[in-house]
Amino acid sequence: MTEWVGTFWCVHDERGQRILADRIPLSAAKERGGYLVDDRCPYEVWARWQKLGYLGIREVKLSNRIIRNECDHFPRGSVGYCLAERRFALLQAEGLDLTSHQHAQLRTLFLPGGELHSQRPLGQSSVS
Repeated sequence: MTEWVGTFWCVHDERGQRILADRIPLSAAKERGGYLVDDRCPYEVWARWQKLGYLGIREVKLSNRIIRNECDHFPRGSVGYCLAERRFALLQAEGLDLTSHQHAQLRTLFLPGGELHSQRPLGQSSVS
């Protein structure tokens, strides 16, 4: 099974609370600060999604709220691989409060069959 790293957003739309993720295979990740991470800029990812327009967004099953809002409007975090501990870690942004269901969704999206651990790198908060 492929393991992934990347950025995710928690978006509330007409389908309820959803996780929108942009990810790359672990084999394509770059090292930064002791982690293997997706080094693409979240703002550029968001802008690329916005350029899809409403029809393109619908086709790839993203949220229409991407079109009407900017990247920082929604809580955002990332999943990376901690080299020292040899495990995947949730690297989340300040104020992101994930439910157990959302945590399970992240495991499914990034680590099919694997474990996702909480971390507090670079002064960020952790999942309780």
